Amino acid sequence: MINKKISLYLKLLFFYLLVLFSGCQNTTQTSNEKKLKVMMAGSEENIMLMDSVIKRFNQNFPEVKVQPVFIASASNWATYVNKFISSVAIGKGPDVFFAAIQGAEFAASKGVLFPLDSLIINDPRAEELLHDIAKPLIDAFVYDGLTYYFPESWNNMVIYYNTKLFDEAGVSYPKEDWTWEDFLETAKALTKRDEDGNIEVWGYQLGLGSFSMSPWMLTNNTRILTKDWKHSNLNDPLVKEVFQFIYDLVYVHKVSPIPDFTRSSPPLFSNSRAAMTSCGHWCIFYYYDNNLYDFDVQYWPRNKSMKTNFGVGGWGISSKSNNKQLAWEFILELVSKESMAQMAGFGNAIPARESTANLPIFLKHPKNSKIFYESIYASEPTPSPKSQVKFESIFNRYQALIMTGTMPIEEALNEAHQSLELIFERDLMKENLLKKNKKN
Repeated sequence: MINKKISLYLKLLFFYLLVLFSGCQNTTQTSNEKKLKVMMAGSEENIMLMDSVIKRFNQNFPEVKVQPVFIASASNWATYVNKFISSVAIGKGPDVFFAAIQGAEFAASKGVLFPLDSLIINDPRAEELLHDIAKPLIDAFVYDGLTYYFPESWNNMVIYYNTKLFDEAGVSYPKEDWTWEDFLETAKALTKRDEDGNIEVWGYQLGLGSFSMSPWMLTNNTRILTKDWKHSNLNDPLVKEVFQFIYDLVYVHKVSPIPDFTRSSPPLFSNSRAAMTSCGHWCIFYYYDNNLYDFDVQYWPRNKSMKTNFGVGGWGISSKSNNKQLAWEFILELVSKESMAQMAGFGNAIPARESTANLPIFLKHPKNSKIFYESIYASEPTPSPKSQVKFESIFNRYQALIMTGTMPIEEALNEAHQSLELIFERDLMKENLLKKNKKN
């Protein structure tokens, strides 16, 4: 009986040691496996794209396990960037990180990103990329002389117009060199009233926020903020000219409705109740979803100059990553021709590669789609200061006060200017204190 028990014990011990030994072997194998964590916004398109990118990447790097981290829709880019910064601070940050320009400088200023310049300079493959991506997109991610992100996609602002409504009204389509005066006359000709004088079709639907307002500023040789984004420029008389022109569209010429600041995507243009509106490439599939296909696009009307604005998104590498070279390899796959072509098919952004933006899948509709990429050479990046959320909040508040007729233009702009200057003064004090502490 005892012998049987000893025999059973020895068998169990042998089995345990066998499992333990096997487990040690598996642990050794797993430790050789390299990992990359990648963080980005969690849209359906991004999930599909990431799956394809990982499969292509693993063909060349089968030993690397890529872990995508999709962040649910944040209220703004600053909130999204803060999630990244917090994850790095507790040692759980990603190796590769996507950001839009609206939160990019803020992340770079926190020291959580690795400058990409050495990787770009030492990689011959980067030369082909740099020739295929417009320089303004690359320059938009340079802070204090260092490149922190590599562009993947971008958006701008153009004028959309309903070709069917233009044809019905007998109005010529806008030309590339049209002016503010041409725009106003076109909006007047397209504004349609019923027998009682009620508006059935508006000539133009105004866009809201700094991104939508920036092209009006740029075409009047002014800006919302100074070019370095460190000061308000709302005290510039040319800014007042812009707001007066926009205000008059609503209250004097009555070709545009009073903006509804409670809605993020007013449906007037998509419902063919506005003949023109302003938006970027991301609006196309929104219009498709509303069965609107009779539209085309044109450059922003000029006044003193011809310009528009752009926002750009790109990929960076965490300063805490232990696999920076692998992270760079993954970024190269993210911005490869195959990845860009797939993204172009989604239609919610303009690919950073110019060759991809010239593919039939991107140019097939609307007819004048070529201007989406071409506009980059007469564009400026949208204002994206470190205090992006506070900037947007103040600008939106005073834009609403102006456009609802609640506060006179000059008074509102003066108050907004002072409020922004207080924020930028605090940012400068923090920046100087940080520099002083680093020296000590």
